[in-house]
Amino acid sequence: MDQLGFENLPGWTVNDRVYAWDGNQWVMYFYAFDNKWHKIGSFFPAGEDVVAGHTAVFVYRTSGGTAPSSGNKHVLPTDYDWR
Repeated sequence: MDQLGFENLPGWTVNDRVYAWDGNQWVMYFYAFDNKWHKIGSFFPAGEDVVAGHTAVFVYRTSGGTAPSSGNKHVLPTDYDWR
């Protein structure tokens, strides 16, 4: 999770969530006040959790966007050309 960088998106808050598919279920993460990723329901940091390639990830933002900033393209760290 640490290397994905979602917490660097403008206006990121502790109420925003990242959902990652682990092959069986959606795992929900939040970026806490301690500047670390955590799974919902766990006190332990989850920054070392790996999001497997060829799986799904989506982001839920609690803040409202404005027309110019609503759409956001976030490049994930990968060396694979998906085109």
